[in-house]
Amino acid sequence: MEKLEEAPKFASELKIERQYSLPGILLGTSAFTAAFCSKMQPRNSYIFDAEGRVAEKHVRFGAYPEMITKITYNDHGDKMEEHTTMFGDMNDAMSEEESESSSQESYSRYSYQYDSFGNWTEQTISYGSGTNDLFKISAVRHQTITYY
Repeated sequence: MEKLEEAPKFASELKIERQYSLPGILLGTSAFTAAFCSKMQPRNSYIFDAEGRVAEKHVRFGAYPEMITKITYNDHGDKMEEHTTMFGDMNDAMSEEESESSSQESYSRYSYQYDSFGNWTEQTISYGSGTNDLFKISAVRHQTITYY
């Protein structure tokens, strides 16, 4: 009878860092989560904007690759664009120079229709691989809100 390998054991950790200026003004908050596995060690880190929204998300799988997503928001506070850059290749163990030179970029754009109360009733998500590329609509979401 063949002996099966034991499933990898995970442990997770959350670390929050807050940076302050000398007079005590909050400059920014970062949150780091990490899940450790014997075969791969992914690490997620987040950078928040002044309104407490995620402005950047960094994901690293072991030594390589790294994925960075920068997020912008519209005047309503809804997600407007995500720009994701992936450095390196999941299948290759590369040097740092090779990893930086082999990057892939993708963009997600979000557009909305709002009701008279300022809540979105339709969200359209479009994807593209560059800022000048044609974006293709990949999803349209509707939500109905009943006000009393």
